[in-house]
Amino acid sequence: MGRKATDGSSYSIAEGAAALGVSERTFDRIGARGQVVNRPDGSLDVAATIARRNATTDPLRGGRPDRVFAGAPLLPEPPAAMPRPAPRVDRAYDDRGDAGLVGAPGDAGKLLRARVLSEAVKAKLGQLRLRERTGELIPKAQAVQAYADTLAAARATLEAMPLRLANRLVGLDAPAIRTTLQAEVEAILKEMANGFDAAR
Repeated sequence: MGRKATDGSSYSIAEGAAALGVSERTFDRIGARGQVVNRPDGSLDVAATIARRNATTDPLRGGRPDRVFAGAPLLPEPPAAMPRPAPRVDRAYDDRGDAGLVGAPGDAGKLLRARVLSEAVKAKLGQLRLRERTGELIPKAQAVQAYADTLAAARATLEAMPLRLANRLVGLDAPAIRTTLQAEVEAILKEMANGFDAAR
């Protein structure tokens, strides 16, 4: 207690602390931060020290938000907080129908879009696997082969149609020929449909 300051001032640390209404330890910290103001004669300028301390100290650090030093006026009350609207997030779909998010800012937006895309892809894969297990989907190679086989059978049937019908059409009038040809075409189309159904 009563230690003399080492900066050439004319008062002791205890006297300076008492003048500011703080502990000697706090007064030491204020001096170390360069917040103590001395008059030319070495005496403590209390008003200038208080002003400098309040100007250079963040009142929100280390205590209550309304904390001030040595009786300085309190900070004005902050205005009532208005509810902040959530950031705008627009739904967007690309040409594959994958849901994405646009409008979210920065890296957070990129991460959000990547997660949404990943979840959409996982959902689509799950749907495809389910449809494959239930028989709604077949492998592409199998579908191509069934299509080729059915077309080949239809072509062979159509190419053989003149030979099959030539003797049956002799002597018929136009309406009878039309009816015979129509029945033959419908039989070929039904055979093609049956071929596609069998391949499923």
